[in-house]
Amino acid sequence: MVKGANHVGAPKSTRPVPSRSSRVFNLFQETPVSKRWAKAPSPCISVCKFRGEGGSCIGCFMTKPEKKRFKRLEKKSKKKDFFRALVARLTENGRLSRWERVYRRKCERKAVPCPLDRI
Repeated sequence: MVKGANHVGAPKSTRPVPSRSSRVFNLFQETPVSKRWAKAPSPCISVCKFRGEGGSCIGCFMTKPEKKRFKRLEKKSKKKDFFRALVARLTENGRLSRWERVYRRKCERKAVPCPLDRI
């Protein structure tokens, strides 16, 4: 049997796993703005039901083409503009507070700074 093979008796990784509290602490440390936007998770909150005019998702109010486009955005200014437009649309439809709460939780789970703090 190969040493370190994945079986019941194999030694576990010696790499320490950060605790939830240390991940949250690291989340709130100052992060350079460029990294904040580079690591920004998709605005999708995993509801993904497309209804209404224009086929917007009922969770994040993005259309299917917008979801695809967000994945290709690389420049900080473009991502920032995308978030601003999305926040305006969510505010207009009265869905901002719920989406923001779920999106902030998503950022926390992924241990990345929330870009909504810098819009």
